[in-house]
Amino acid sequence: MAARECLRDLAGVRYPPREVRAHLASTMAWLALAQDRSGDGGVSAGFSRLGWLPDYPETTGYIIPTCLAYASFSGDRTYLERARRMGDYELGVQLPTGAIPGGFHQPRQPFVFDTGQVIAGWVALSRVTADDRYLSAAQAAGDWLLAVQASYGSWPHSDHAGSPRTYHAMVAWALASLGQACGASRFTDAARRHITWVVANQHDDGWFTRAELRGQPFPVTHTIAYTVAGVLETGILLGEDRFVAAARRAADALLARQLGDGSLYGAYATNWQPKAHWRCLTGCAQVSVIWLRLYALTGDARYAAAAGRINDFLRRTQDLETRNSPKRGAVKGSWPFFGAYERLNYPNWAAKFFADALMLEIELASQPVAPTIQL
Repeated sequence: MAARECLRDLAGVRYPPREVRAHLASTMAWLALAQDRSGDGGVSAGFSRLGWLPDYPETTGYIIPTCLAYASFSGDRTYLERARRMGDYELGVQLPTGAIPGGFHQPRQPFVFDTGQVIAGWVALSRVTADDRYLSAAQAAGDWLLAVQASYGSWPHSDHAGSPRTYHAMVAWALASLGQACGASRFTDAARRHITWVVANQHDDGWFTRAELRGQPFPVTHTIAYTVAGVLETGILLGEDRFVAAARRAADALLARQLGDGSLYGAYATNWQPKAHWRCLTGCAQVSVIWLRLYALTGDARYAAAAGRINDFLRRTQDLETRNSPKRGAVKGSWPFFGAYERLNYPNWAAKFFADALMLEIELASQPVAPTIQL
């Protein structure tokens, strides 16, 4: 199957796109299958040439808000129950310190980024279900993050990276959400400290340094988008216009680099120089979400148009034709399939961000946008 998919991509053959809602429903059905395959409430990390991967606490955490949003969007309450099972699964893997173990291989060690993403899921669940267990667990996780945070705002230890990373902005976003949910300023203060540090690592052209994964020479669009989204959403929650403006500079730089087929290259270096010809589909979906959020905030139609083009590109990479196959409704790590990011793998987080992008596209197309910021 992997070989056929590689040959198809190498030949430049795309799948015929279907209506946006059909892609959304198929993507969510694939995420449901990935949860069912894990058997413990968590979501399988994805489907690879070796078969279904083990459950992944980090990404299960941020798939929770996607399931909750889809339950509301579609009226299908089974996704609310799926989100509950994911939240309960996370309660079961939480360490005595409050942290969440990283990765999906044993032994599992506590990691900052993974903990932040599970906090995001628990906070979303607590809002919808009013179940105090989730908010209590999130507070314990948040207190662990504060205990290992450096005084200047970053997390130099207790993470995959092993050094400070600007994509930990996603952790700050989770802490800001937690602080608002429980009324604890220690969490919002920690979020503000981190994003202040992140913005100090931004160049005038919007580029963020320290956004690459450990061992990688250049950041992929996935971690670039993590950084931009975390800065943007934390800025919105905390009412910090300087953070929103910083995120917009980076989003505009990506807007200027959108390719003719709607996509973005998979990796960039300083000054936004492309360093890969393959595409990181996860990053493309994440950037679509960022652009759509900025469209909703500013009313700038350029963002909506760009997001529509990138979503159209993504739809043409997704197989909705093959029956009874784990690739139906899945999203590849890279296009072509043999690209360097998550090579020959359908990661669950690619599907999660694609679903988020499609829901936003549909919602914003059906209602007038009332801009709330002027930058």
